[in-house]
Amino acid sequence: AKAMELVDELAKKHPDQPMALQMKYRTMLKYGPNRGAVSAYGARIAKANWDDAMFLNAISWWTVDDADAAHRNVDQAYDWAVRANELTDHKDAQIMDTLARCLWEQGKRDKAIALQRKAVEHASEQMKDSIQSTLDQYLTEAAQG
Repeated sequence: AKAMELVDELAKKHPDQPMALQMKYRTMLKYGPNRGAVSAYGARIAKANWDDAMFLNAISWWTVDDADAAHRNVDQAYDWAVRANELTDHKDAQIMDTLARCLWEQGKRDKAIALQRKAVEHASEQMKDSIQSTLDQYLTEAAQG
């Protein structure tokens, strides 16, 4: 409750600061009152930052990757990741990685694997190992059924 109070106050004080909005969203994923409230807030901040690929990628990633997130809306995260991917002309490996994770979480394994392969191709040397590791994980899990 205290964490929610603090980030809510921060977001109210700095409504034009994307980082404050992201912090509130991330906290809400874990401690928010319910999934509906988290989804509504996520929709509002995504709409306000619809042309900011990194903003959309961040909130999408936290939604699908944070194991402690209690109020995940994977379909919403997918929509944000699709938009971020469009904004970067389908060339940003980090965003493709996020979109692939959304697909994976939706059960669209073949599409996730295909996109993760593209992410590996576009990855910088710094990111390549991490993105390849995720692809390897997907391939292993897909082979196991």
